[in-house]
Formats: sequence, structure tokens, C-alpha cells
Amino acid sequence: MTPKRARQQRQFTRVLTATKRNGYRDRHHEEECLKLFESCKKGDLSVLSQLLKPGIVNQPDLNNRHSSPLHYAAGFGKIDCVRALLAAGANVSQADDNGLVPLHNASSFGHVDVVKILLENGADTN
Repeated sequence: MTPKRARQQRQFTRVLTATKRNGYRDRHHEEECLKLFESCKKGDLSVLSQLLKPGIVNQPDLNNRHSSPLHYAAGFGKIDCVRALLAAGANVSQADDNGLVPLHNASSFGHVDVVKILLENGADTN
């Protein structure tokens, strides 16, 4: 890398860091996350399948209790979405701000089939 290019890179990094520190938000990413959570809530597997990426599968809901997409799918009993999220690498043990994991959501709302799938995929009962 030339000295000029290195200087440009450092300057770009400083600008980006300052921008994020001052409240910059990636609107495209936020919209994508909103669609992800809505698809888990509604059980819309076609939309969910389009949105599943490694970096987003465990994305916490920043506007709520930091629940994961798996919390939503489990709580609403959307078994196909639960399967898709687990296949994409969703963390079955990811806790929200209240310390609840997806297994709590599924069991609280009586979604026995979802509970079984979560247990088969390593959910801890303690």
C-alpha cells in the first residue's frame, strides 16, 4: 500500500468511526432486520429464507428486549421458521435482556412442537 493510500484509509476510518459515534444508523440493515423479525412473527418462510445470512440470524431486536429472531419464531409457534433459523445457525441459548431464551418463549405459550425441536437442538432446560 502506498503512503498516500494508507493515509486515505486512516482518514476514512476516522470519519466512519466519528459518524457511527454520532448516531449514524445503517437504515438498510435496520429495514432488513425489521423484515426478519416480522417474518418470524408471521411465519412467512419465503421472506425469512431470503433474509437469512450468517450475520443476521442472531441479530438482537434493538427496539425491544434484545430478543433474537428465534425468540420471535419460538414465541409465536412458527415451527417452520424455527427450523429454518436453526439450520442457518441460530443460537438456541441466546438470552434476551430478561435472561430468557427461545425455549422459555415456546414453553410459555404452549408450543410443544417448538419446545421439542429446541430441545433436540441443544436447548438447556436449566
